[in-house]
Amino acid sequence: ACHELSQRHVPDVAALRRRLSDSDRESVLNWLVQACDVMRFSDTVLFAIVILLDRYCAAAAVSDIHATLLAAVCIALKTHGVQDEVCSHMSLRDQILHLAQHRAAFEDIVRMERQLLEALQFSITTPSPLDMLDALSAPLTSPDGSPPRCLANFLLQLSLFDPEMFYSYPHTVLAAAAIYAALGSLGAAPLMYSALLEDVALA
Repeated sequence: ACHELSQRHVPDVAALRRRLSDSDRESVLNWLVQACDVMRFSDTVLFAIVILLDRYCAAAAVSDIHATLLAAVCIALKTHGVQDEVCSHMSLRDQILHLAQHRAAFEDIVRMERQLLEALQFSITTPSPLDMLDALSAPLTSPDGSPPRCLANFLLQLSLFDPEMFYSYPHTVLAAAAIYAALGSLGAAPLMYSALLEDVALA
């Protein structure tokens, strides 16, 4: 069910590229990765923001990419209930305005948030490859801190920058490939490969 839901909302990459060039998208993602790191937002929020932004850009014309991005950040923070160490004392409004750096008014961001929600028909909580990674890496010892899981997460984050790769493969396959590559680079035991392939077959 999780796999089917994630595939149901995959954006049209050709439409995405018509409305947001690869170079502009790369600039946006570079800023976003740094912002999430500074604000200590979880990786789950990062993936949610990128997928929301891509889905919207593939579905509607974008007049203000900065306001659109901040609207996606706002929605992701609301739906994923992120708790961070640095900004836990800040309200959602203050966090968004801090990220805006006076480049967009909060009222414009809220208006853009409404447009984004309507364009996506309020269907905003779709599983990401990171969710699949968490499920497939469960057999590993200490999933959040194990080297294979950490390396696989890094590889998935790199794939965010290539929309063709990120959306051409089912998210389960993308997550499994990241884990498989991580296991190979770390010289994992054959048993771990077998466990991974069995889990993918059941997904």
